[in-house]
Amino acid sequence: MVKAENLKIVTVSFIVLSFLIAFVARVIFETLSVAFGFFANFYSMDIFRHGAPILAGVGSFVFFQLNKSYQKLADEVVTEVRKVVWVGKKELYSMTILVSVILIVSGVVLGVFDLLAGTGVRFFME
Repeated sequence: MVKAENLKIVTVSFIVLSFLIAFVARVIFETLSVAFGFFANFYSMDIFRHGAPILAGVGSFVFFQLNKSYQKLADEVVTEVRKVVWVGKKELYSMTILVSVILIVSGVVLGVFDLLAGTGVRFFME
């Protein structure tokens, strides 16, 4: 059973997932209608153009809400994310600067290696 404090987050997550499924269904139907004339005939009907993605979204929401294993999985995910210790601003800034410096140094090293390798290849080609 889903914990009461996680119920809202799980439900909103399933709603967002259902909107995403409806969007993907619409994109797939549009792509199929452009590629195949058979689908274009169905896609020209408003009930199919608007109804099928909405049906996919609502159907997926109902499926996820009524399926106890998905409810339990989502509850466990929310519980684990609540346990995460987020870093503070000071640590975030210092790690960002450190990563930026490492990227710049790596870029310079790779650039020098590329320059030397290109010069070596040109030397041997001539």
